[in-house]
Amino acid sequence: MKPVHATEALLLIVSIAIGLAIGQRGLAQSNQVNVQAVVGSDPCNGLVTSAKPDTKMNRAVVRESFGRNDLGAIERLRAQGIEMTQAELEETFELSQRRQNGEYVLLFERPLSRKADERARKDLVEELNQNNSAEYDRMFRDFGLTAEASEQLKLHASKIARASLEAEAAIHQLLRARNDYDAAIRSRLSADDYARYRKMEAGRPALRELEKIDVFYRNRVGKSVGLEYRNTIVRLIQEAQNYTDSVTYYRPYDESPGIIVGHEAVLRSLERKTAHLSNGLQQILEGAGQSRLPEEYKKLLATYFDEEIRKRSKGVDSLRQKLESLSAARPVGGEGGPSP
Repeated sequence: MKPVHATEALLLIVSIAIGLAIGQRGLAQSNQVNVQAVVGSDPCNGLVTSAKPDTKMNRAVVRESFGRNDLGAIERLRAQGIEMTQAELEETFELSQRRQNGEYVLLFERPLSRKADERARKDLVEELNQNNSAEYDRMFRDFGLTAEASEQLKLHASKIARASLEAEAAIHQLLRARNDYDAAIRSRLSADDYARYRKMEAGRPALRELEKIDVFYRNRVGKSVGLEYRNTIVRLIQEAQNYTDSVTYYRPYDESPGIIVGHEAVLRSLERKTAHLSNGLQQILEGAGQSRLPEEYKKLLATYFDEEIRKRSKGVDSLRQKLESLSAARPVGGEGGPSP
């Protein structure tokens, strides 16, 4: 069974109704149940989850008369396994109203959306545990592990599944928000202006790098990079994709977040980035020659990036030595500690 998480929750609350929609996503193979509360006439989609409530309530429509202090709505949600406080219900109401007024609301920003997704993921983890438990028992028994060790490992695997589903939900929310942002900006700009805007977004990292180079240059010689050469330097940096700053993930068109865990993985990443910076410098200098950039600025770029490369190479050597010391101190056949 391929795990899925709750992917969409659009709660619509108007003056007399509150709703909750839980449905089946095609990736889940087990029977699913949709509990849908219809609120007003807003045509938005419902929540898609892998939750498995009582099948007898499949497609049941729950209608609640909704006042701002309606405990009946909270009790109805509790009956579906979702605990909500009055404050959370108020926040859900407020965000839904703001969404209707044009504000963008993240997929799981509303408390009800978030809690319905959490409940669905909890259901799926429990199902995965049931499906995998016997297989793990057999495998661990074959390896001669004790029942206690087997249970600990199964619990660990269960938490990995939970963490994976949580990460999937977070990334889905991010990608959905980025796609929606792109659609919003496209709808507000002409085709030419949209192309210009995307070019400006793509040029942000190179502009930030130019600002750092300018500060570096002022500290060295007491003057700024000439205005007539700034665009050329930005273009050379952007073409080489040579940036000393860490990659960012928080802008609308950035890459998806990437996390590195463990000393060995961090070392390999640092080595790759240092090599990329070195190769990128060579590309920049070749382009600078073709662009007839003055020798003064060629030396500036070489000095600026060389300094960063030396700094990173020193960090790589330091980490490599640390790993060698840890390896030498580790007993033969011993287990290492948790990853950092």
